[in-house]
Amino acid sequence: MKKILLIFTAALIMISVFNPATVSAVDMSAGVYTWYAWWDFPEDRYEKVTTDPGIVYGPTFSINFTEKLSFTFLFLYGNFNADARNYSDSVLYGGPVSYYTYDIDRFDGDTALNYKLNSYFRIYLGAKYSGFAYDIKASTYTGEFDHRTFGPGAGLSVTLPVSDNFFITGNAGSFYLWGDEEYSDTNGYTSNLDVKDYGFNASISLAYYIEPASTSISIGGRYQYIKTEYEDGFSNKSKFYGITLSAAYLFSI
Repeated sequence: MKKILLIFTAALIMISVFNPATVSAVDMSAGVYTWYAWWDFPEDRYEKVTTDPGIVYGPTFSINFTEKLSFTFLFLYGNFNADARNYSDSVLYGGPVSYYTYDIDRFDGDTALNYKLNSYFRIYLGAKYSGFAYDIKASTYTGEFDHRTFGPGAGLSVTLPVSDNFFITGNAGSFYLWGDEEYSDTNGYTSNLDVKDYGFNASISLAYYIEPASTSISIGGRYQYIKTEYEDGFSNKSKFYGITLSAAYLFSI
């Protein structure tokens, strides 16, 4: 919860550095973002996990402070089901291989301050939150797992006009996050490790602006790669990729 509050705090700080009188006269947008995604789940030394695809969704918001400077916010939540084979029972507890399922909650949030370089390109600098949590129910034990990280990100975005109301948009960026990973189970095993997540995002979309409705819709694809390093020297990686669909209403205040 603390990490979720941090990303909202970062958003408020970025907005508050500007004169409210100026903000009240600018263009804004608000909408919803969905991502039908496949997740190559991060696995530990003894684990093999197969995750079903699922929908990640949440609000998106933007505000243009000036012709060149803008702020964007996106927060996503998704629930994923996974089947797992875990060999830790054999290795640690002298039991057989465990077969069980995960019910995973995933969170992903981004805030960014964007600067327009020219008619096509923008650079951005912001903050990112990433996390997931689940309960484990195996034959010999139950457990709880929580992974949360937060840190800076930066990148480049592009908007290419195709026709009057059609656009191709894309972005690519990297991030460096830090936080912790907590685990405990009914066999008495607990751990609380400092972790570092770093990786990159890339996306491309075809957007169409419906002028009578002041609404922009887009469809495309997004890919995210994360490598996690633990304080004990262990590391793993995960991939998150799929089809995106979003809609946003544009207005001025």
